Formats: sequence, structure tokens, C-alpha cells
Amino acid sequence: MQVDLSLGRKFGITERVKLQFRADAFNLFNRANFTNPGGLVTSRSSLVSASTLNVGLSAQGGLNPLFQQGGPRSIQLSLRLAF
Repeated sequence: MQVDLSLGRKFGITERVKLQFRADAFNLFNRANFTNPGGLVTSRSSLVSASTLNVGLSAQGGLNPLFQQGGPRSIQLSLRLAF
């Protein structure tokens, strides 16, 4: 399971101008999510996964592995000025 977190705060600069700050964290606990092992069998007769889920998805669909299940922890900060 992957945990994503988003926190935000709005600040009133004037009556018509607002500033919004936002922090987003993807895969907050940096937990690896492995792909289907695909039938790889080791000498101990157990299934082994060769990659994390984001590698499997990016190879198939060409998607950015940072924001997919199993990707590394990433954090983004943003400011938005609305007037």
C-alpha cells in the first residue's frame, strides 16, 4: 500500500488577492511495491520479483515512474497566486 499526503494553506494578501501554499508527498513511507514475479522460480522453489511496480508500468506504458505505485518517495511544493 502506498500513502500519499497533501497539505495546503490559503493566505489572504488583500481582499481580492490570495496566496495558496501546498505540499504534496507521494509514497510518504518510501515502501517498495513489487510487481508480479512472472513465474521466476529460485532454487528454494519460491517466487521472486525482479522489479518494483513502477518499473513494470513505465516499461509497458512509458509513464513517469516517480508518480506511480512503488516509485521512490517524492515531495513537491507549490505556490499559487490568485487575483
